[in-house]
Amino acid sequence: MSSTANLPLRDGNRTFHMQCAPGEIANRIVTVGSHARAKLFAQSLDQVVFETSSSRGFVVFTGTYRSVPISVIGIGMGFPMVDFLVRESKFACAGDMAIIRFGTCGGIKEETEPGTICLATSGSLVT
Repeated sequence: MSSTANLPLRDGNRTFHMQCAPGEIANRIVTVGSHARAKLFAQSLDQVVFETSSSRGFVVFTGTYRSVPISVIGIGMGFPMVDFLVRESKFACAGDMAIIRFGTCGGIKEETEPGTICLATSGSLVT
């Protein structure tokens, strides 16, 4: 694949922001904002077979958990980072992928106290 404005590539076939090539991202992704939290999650993997830290604010650990390939990716914060995560991960993994985000966010309901655990009741499918 050649580099485009929507998917810039460099150093051969590596994504510009995450610095990942095809095969280095698993189809199952856990993402967090904090790099320290990503490293903590990665310690739960059975083994880590790929690890990188990019100059664009991403940290990636790919390995297995209970024999299932999984990538743990620290992305920092903000929607642009999520956009890069989705586009560049899709390039670097084959087939369908599932992304689960663990983290914190601001709230807009006054009755929701700080520290309240909130779970999404629906998700999005991007094809």
